[in-house]
Amino acid sequence: MFNSINSINWDELQLADGKATHVPGALSDLVSGDSKKEEDAYWKLENHVVLQGDLYESAFYILPFLFEIIRSDVSHGRKRVYDLLFEIANGYEAQEVSCMFKGVS
Repeated sequence: MFNSINSINWDELQLADGKATHVPGALSDLVSGDSKKEEDAYWKLENHVVLQGDLYESAFYILPFLFEIIRSDVSHGRKRVYDLLFEIANGYEAQEVSCMFKGVS
């Protein structure tokens, strides 16, 4: 799972409070089977990729990985993945942030 996660330059992507370098680890922890890790991972994404309805640049880049989880046989963390998808779908670009999608066609 997440074969292409390292092809994204996470340290160039914006979050609510800095760079997205912790996102790959949070995505992995989201489906770890350890409920504490899964909960922490959810908040590391929900409070950074999308925060109080504001979407940040990295929200676009985590979508393929969230969809990959949904399409997989993984049973752990699925509710939190759906919660994240809901938050992203209902979010909007923060006025102070310009979302730039590099290399996406």
